[in-house]
Parts: sequence; structure tokens; C-alpha cells
Amino acid sequence: MGELGYREGVDFKFEFVFAANVESFAEGYRTLISRGVDIVLATGPEVALQAAVANAGSRPIVMVAIDACNRATCPSRAI
Repeated sequence: MGELGYREGVDFKFEFVFAANVESFAEGYRTLISRGVDIVLATGPEVALQAAVANAGSRPIVMVAIDACNRATCPSRAI
């Protein structure tokens, strides 16, 4: 962002919420939404992405899916 001329704390800020377990994903996203975020970054397993969708309302969501099955661990499923 800095290379594009944006300054953290002036033009944008990052808000973080840690979810200790699967059951706390939804509460974490509700916390972020209550802070007035404009965009949600959702990372983790599918249940985390589902919690983001369920709580983000009309806000855009950037999703980063993490799949533990890769070429090394599941060669038959590798893309």
C-alpha cells in the first residue's frame, strides 16, 4: 500500500481479531463489523469463510482459502 502512496493510520488501518477455535469465528467477524470496517479479509478453512459471509452484510469480502491438501500431502488431489 505504501508503494501506492497510502499511509497506514492516515489513509487506512488494519483491524485484527483472533479466533481461538472454530466456534469463535462468527463472534470474531461480528467484532470486526462492530468496529465499522469497510472490507473484510477472511482467511482459514471453509467454516471461517462461511462465518465471514454470514456476518459481513453488504461489505466486500476478500477470501484466502487454506487447503491443507497439496501436492506433497495429497498428490491425487493436487492441481
